[in-house]
Amino acid sequence: MSTASRSSRLEGLPAALTIAVGLLVASFGQWLFDGGGALPLGSMLQGLNPGTIWSTRLGYDLAQFALSQLLLHLAFGFCAWLLACTARRAWPRYPASRATWLVLWLLLGTFWVLLANAAHYPRSRLGDHLYVFARSGWAGWTVLDTVTTLVAVLALATVATAGYRQFGGRPSRGSAGWVAAGSLTFVATGIAFVTPPAARLDVATRPHVILLGIDSMRCDLSQSATRPALTPNLDRFLAASTRFDDAMTPLARTFPSWMSILTGKHPHTTGAVVNLLHADQMQLGDTLPAAMRRAGYRTVFGIDEVRFANVDESYGFDQTITPRMGAGDFLLGMLNDAPLSNLVANTWLGQWLFPFSHANRAASTLYDPDTYVERLDRELEFDHPTFLALHLTLAHWPYTWADASNADVSRSENWTAAHYWPAVQRVDRQFADVLAMLESKGALRNAIVVLLSDHGEAIGLPGDSPWAMTGPEADPYAWKYMTGHGTSVLSPHQYRVLLALRGFGPAKDLLPAPGAIAAPTSLEDVAPTLDAWLNLRMRDPFDGRSLLPLLHADESATADFTGRIRFTETEFNPRGFLPGQRQTGSAFVDALRFYELDADSGRVYIRRSERPRLLRERQYAATRGTEMVAAIPGALTPGFRFIHLDTARGSLPRRLDGPPDPQSAPGAAALWTALHRRFGEALDAGGTVAQRTDNPQAEDRAGRAQATAGLKIADGVTPRVTF
Repeated sequence: MSTASRSSRLEGLPAALTIAVGLLVASFGQWLFDGGGALPLGSMLQGLNPGTIWSTRLGYDLAQFALSQLLLHLAFGFCAWLLACTARRAWPRYPASRATWLVLWLLLGTFWVLLANAAHYPRSRLGDHLYVFARSGWAGWTVLDTVTTLVAVLALATVATAGYRQFGGRPSRGSAGWVAAGSLTFVATGIAFVTPPAARLDVATRPHVILLGIDSMRCDLSQSATRPALTPNLDRFLAASTRFDDAMTPLARTFPSWMSILTGKHPHTTGAVVNLLHADQMQLGDTLPAAMRRAGYRTVFGIDEVRFANVDESYGFDQTITPRMGAGDFLLGMLNDAPLSNLVANTWLGQWLFPFSHANRAASTLYDPDTYVERLDRELEFDHPTFLALHLTLAHWPYTWADASNADVSRSENWTAAHYWPAVQRVDRQFADVLAMLESKGALRNAIVVLLSDHGEAIGLPGDSPWAMTGPEADPYAWKYMTGHGTSVLSPHQYRVLLALRGFGPAKDLLPAPGAIAAPTSLEDVAPTLDAWLNLRMRDPFDGRSLLPLLHADESATADFTGRIRFTETEFNPRGFLPGQRQTGSAFVDALRFYELDADSGRVYIRRSERPRLLRERQYAATRGTEMVAAIPGALTPGFRFIHLDTARGSLPRRLDGPPDPQSAPGAAALWTALHRRFGEALDAGGTVAQRTDNPQAEDRAGRAQATAGLKIADGVTPRVTF
């Protein structure tokens, strides 16, 4: 073949590929001019690793991401060129050159990509500008529908006409190759957007054990008289369950909570006191999945966001169904926002090309809750007794996903509540989809299901703290610390959780009739309960308690639970990462100084040197019944203040300058002792704050910046101090 002939056959291909690369540059060029998205990547990468980033796993992930974007856009240009060649063969008498057809297909393809991206991902950088136009229309027929039909009909007509000329008319030499290539392009494009169905497997004969966790789910939403239709699917599940109405987490963050669920131990027993710890800083001991595996169960962990909960096979699981873990999850979840890659991110092709974006809640603008359920459907198997621990994170801040509608803040209580309610409604539907998927796979024919939340969520409502101010207008700067989770031990809706048990099939006979149990319980009780229930014989002692006596209505056990002292604490809260706060580049850079990058694995960890400081700067509390004794770190001086409060009396918090008198305040004295016994090392390291400072006005202002904002100490104790 001569050089001229080869050049003629490839005419227009370089131009198509160049234009496709231009589309890629334009997609990320918008990001460069976006003030909210223009993160100082150099500073962020340097903060994680002062060395050469390209020699680390993160560097490999960034390079893979760039290559995937380039290949995808080159493939787009190549497909447009193939269709242009096919069109030229289909209509040789039409006065249009291959270059003209190429421009037509590139324009049509780009226009469709932009419209489809806007319709499916309205919160993406380019989507918000075209969303209204793409979804506008008449009689249920949108602009996107019209353009999609036009492009599809034109492509089909092009391939069909070229095929007719090849096989039914007078073929031109070499046209068969172009027809085949055009047909393959059209078919392959369709296949790329189709997720293959999962195989249905035989049900296991032994009961499955399934933990279903829902992130940030408040315990007062289900069956709420104020919002009866908010979580209908959860309501139906709980109505058929044994519910524990006074359950709490020892630490209102996902990773520490799940470590307590999987071990039955308190975070200060295992060392799992903060997200993203090095493994050698924890002593988990025997875990529930490891014990289940010894008992013959296949163990699986699934979660749709892993930025702060890096749970992998090392925790005793045979399989994990999670996004890829590592620093790339932080960076690429923000960067991977180009119209073309957005359209494939939630397909099987996207799972291969963009593993940090596929079915990943961290990439919130692209996250489709259905995609993660589909992934579970593909990868879960129940042909063997299975222990499944599954966690859905959609209700977690920032309370948004791919097609979330804009919340009407003006008609709601506040920004946080306005965005939280829709997220709760959507995760309720996702929960129903998960149950339907499990049912279709036969998993619920014989199963023990534990429904729980890892923590609650304070959303700025007056009831989120019994001692808070009347509303955000009283002190907006301080009020924000009463929102979120793990920010205040004085906000019960942060650490109170859902906890319920339900049996399916033969396992249903193992539980009493559906109903509520009011005894004080904890997420630490899940592992001891399953250990006793299934005779797992876990090797380590528990901090939690088996709930079986409560299930069996043992009166002595109920009395013992009633006097139980439980603990909770806050966690690390970097600036710019609370509900309602904007995540800016400077906030990311400031937060990254607490973290370091492991070059080999690409994972991010809390710097070892920061752990003692983080323990000194958090709040601790011991609670029993309506009473609490809390340790609050000082605002300007090192150490802790101690307060006692009792909601039953409706009194303001009372400052404690030392151990309470057991005779006059037996409840406070018992809680004081328990608090120091559990958190003694952290409290001793912090010391005790003096009653007075040289600048009480400054202390008052700084004190309001603590997570205990809005609490006023009772008159006559230390009236100048405001927490």
